[in-house]
Amino acid sequence: MRSPPMAVTMNVRSSNPVAPSGTTSAMASISLYDEAFRAADKYGVRLFATLFPVTDELNDVGGFKFPRSKAHLREIDDYITAVVSHFRQYESLWTWVLQNEPGSGGTRVAMTDLAREVYDRWLADFPPEERGEGYLKADFTQEKFLTYYTTWYLNHIAQLVERLDPQRGRHINPRQILGTLPDYDFPAYSKFLTSVGASLHLSWHFGVFSQREYPLGVSLMSDIIRHNALGNPFWITEL
Repeated sequence: MRSPPMAVTMNVRSSNPVAPSGTTSAMASISLYDEAFRAADKYGVRLFATLFPVTDELNDVGGFKFPRSKAHLREIDDYITAVVSHFRQYESLWTWVLQNEPGSGGTRVAMTDLAREVYDRWLADFPPEERGEGYLKADFTQEKFLTYYTTWYLNHIAQLVERLDPQRGRHINPRQILGTLPDYDFPAYSKFLTSVGASLHLSWHFGVFSQREYPLGVSLMSDIIRHNALGNPFWITEL
């Protein structure tokens, strides 16, 4: 019987995670994980590997949520290409986690050159009757764009990963779902994900529950995301 899946997190601390042309020094930084993958191959352990570098300015493992520019997106693509191409050789590799805890929790998208380009294309196809033009009503254009942009970025990563390693799964782990649910377009995700997870950290995500209610919180958040997995496998990625 094979062991249950375990997580391997690949954190690259540079804001330019892969040196030009995939140099030896860049590959050396990710090849440190080879020993773990070789051991997993040897002992029949399945691994799901996360694709996110730490957030430089915060020095944490949450990872940035969107590219900072068009140039940054190209660096991200180079990083993903190097990592996926390197580790797809291992039999123990089971699933790629496209991004750790995607979504910004309602924070508006910073209008970088990349975001502005995507926004202009999206807005051109946005139904005029939903823009609020000529009417006095609440304008949720920015909130809707956040949902769209999150989907756009995840799909961009998913397409690249699938092209490089089509045999492996593609996964994300939404967090604090009671506060971030509007960020997520689960029907759209079902077109490029093969599983869905959840981050359920009691110290960060359970502020509306008392300690006695934590089991209720786990059940509620799990039920919401499992339902929105739309037939794909679901598990709690972080607890």
